[in-house]
Amino acid sequence: MIYKLHYGSFGHVSVLELSEPLAEHAHSMANLSVWLEGDPVEISVASKRAGFDQERATLIAPFVSHSVSLPQGGRAKTLSFYMDRRWLGTIIDKADPMSRFTTVELKLDRTNQALAAAIGRDLATGDGLQIDVRMEALLLGLLGSAKGGQDSADVRPPLDFRLSKAIRLMQADIAREYSLNEIARHAGMSRPRFFSMFRDHMDLTPGTYWNTLRIEHAISNMRQQGTNLTRLAGDLGFDAQGNFSRFFRQHTGVAPKQYRRAMRQAICSKKQVTMETHA
Repeated sequence: MIYKLHYGSFGHVSVLELSEPLAEHAHSMANLSVWLEGDPVEISVASKRAGFDQERATLIAPFVSHSVSLPQGGRAKTLSFYMDRRWLGTIIDKADPMSRFTTVELKLDRTNQALAAAIGRDLATGDGLQIDVRMEALLLGLLGSAKGGQDSADVRPPLDFRLSKAIRLMQADIAREYSLNEIARHAGMSRPRFFSMFRDHMDLTPGTYWNTLRIEHAISNMRQQGTNLTRLAGDLGFDAQGNFSRFFRQHTGVAPKQYRRAMRQAICSKKQVTMETHA
């Protein structure tokens, strides 16, 4: 299993060797997925298949539900960029570029294919000196083509104020899994109406959104030194660390310990490159 992380001005990037499907999930940051090698990978976004192969990459907006599958027994190496909204806005010339659409399919030419492959190698070998330059070139090349892609993208409707109220409740205590009836009542809607409106406006179910919050909270806490995974599992509402580990792997492709190790290595590598640059 290969899993590496790298932090940049845009956010962070990971290289992952997939050997099993990823459950339906979402991210709080915009996600750009690039296929590197191996068996074909299918990425389903909002119940639609998105391009994800050697000629196509997929840009997915924050909190858009998607799943990843591959042939039984198959393996594939992928590159995933997780980008801050404000940084993305400086590239696509929009104040909030991902607020109006859910996904955009981007074409990979030979230059960008070569850059993606080189970034994958840099991440695997730990070469941090060239990776930032290559990542900037790849992201500028791919995201520049997204400027005019909104007409063909899936458009996201404005968020209803009642949904905003429900989301604030869910964010306030992510360890407590409110029932749909409780959240709907808080938002002033019936349960069926709330579920339908949430899914239509957010492109994911309340349950998937809740899981996204828990994953993001776990990742944020793992950046801190001395984080106890058993205690973290309990804080997120899991009755056993094994259940939390299984949940985390189904949504990220790696176990919490492996993710934490990759995260800390990436942070140390970034500090070392910074010191060498200013030496």
